[in-house]
Amino acid sequence: MRVGGRLDSSKYEYDKKHPIILDGKRRLTLLYFRYEHTRQLHTGPQALLFAIREVLWPAGGRNLARRTVRSCVVCRRHQARTLVPIMGNLPSQRVMPAFPFHTVAVDFAGPFWIKNRKGRGATASKCYMCLFVCFRYKCVHLEAVSELSKDAFLLALRRFISRRGKPAEIYSDNGRNFVAAAKEVTEFFKTNPVLSDFAVDENIKFTFIPAYAPHFAGLAEAGIKSAKFHVKRVMGHANLTFEELCTLFMQVEAILNSRPLYPLSSSPQDLLPLSPGHFLIGRPLTALPAPSLEEKNFTCLDRYARIEKIRQHFCRRWQRDYIEELQQRSKWRTSRGNLRVGDLVILADDNAAPLHWRMGRVLRLFPGPDGVARVAECLTAWALVRRAFARICPLLEVEENP
Repeated sequence: MRVGGRLDSSKYEYDKKHPIILDGKRRLTLLYFRYEHTRQLHTGPQALLFAIREVLWPAGGRNLARRTVRSCVVCRRHQARTLVPIMGNLPSQRVMPAFPFHTVAVDFAGPFWIKNRKGRGATASKCYMCLFVCFRYKCVHLEAVSELSKDAFLLALRRFISRRGKPAEIYSDNGRNFVAAAKEVTEFFKTNPVLSDFAVDENIKFTFIPAYAPHFAGLAEAGIKSAKFHVKRVMGHANLTFEELCTLFMQVEAILNSRPLYPLSSSPQDLLPLSPGHFLIGRPLTALPAPSLEEKNFTCLDRYARIEKIRQHFCRRWQRDYIEELQQRSKWRTSRGNLRVGDLVILADDNAAPLHWRMGRVLRLFPGPDGVARVAECLTAWALVRRAFARICPLLEVEENP
């Protein structure tokens, strides 16, 4: 069967005036589209359809051309798109009131160059910033660390506990984003005898986020960004001493802890907004729970009860003003793409070209409390790895996975 058309009076060839009609649902038509797509050096859907219509007229050819380009493995590798699940619900550590730094996230920034002494002949060395951020009130604690090692981090953690109190949980990444040049940094926060023994002795729970997924620790990443914003503008290209750098970190810490937790109101009648600093003063590190004093008369209380009433007032305002700001999803409002067990995927790598990304098969999904999976376990030719959806690119469509 051929196309009738209206080109009989033209001087084109017979095959161009009356091309052969092919059914777009047949296997033969699909194979011809794939052959022509490869022969045309992986051209796009529009150019592919134009080249085929020179000799053939496929029914439903436009949709078939799009499907052929989407199913091409080479094109999918070059145009790989990661999955974007819907933003998850807030954990209880973010919305339930407790003392500051009860649950913290930790991250490192740097390096910063420091001098061993003042004056001429001073030598420069590297120094790093260790940041602890509270899950509930966004309180920030900065520590200067002379090196990236397990012992240096444990000393910084002991200083943090001595000044802020012992946390119940610590969230951190796997150390791969600290300094890529240092080999031992990749094993920095992984389970090891030194760190695990310290956690057991101190009764602290360590939780590690998936590798290459900094958005799982958004509070720590945002704290690092804010701290570096001030430090870089103050330091410039100057090399400070260790004491000067520690002083600068403390000043930046005070500035970050003075930021409002929610947008300011333009009304002059409103109270000053809450800041992380409101929750860092007025209580000892081993304070005991106290009964509610919200309904008590302020003048009938002793000094300790007055302080406790002020602290509870801060917590009530935090629940009323700040928590409501967290109700709305700022991004990732809908899920884009999905995975199933057995799907063929490639793992995104910032240090390699798309054609060199590792290929794997999904073996297991890890759904969150809301039932949405955001982490998958994939089997590659080298090892069994666990990655977030933000680092996974489906290689084929769902119906095309073998």
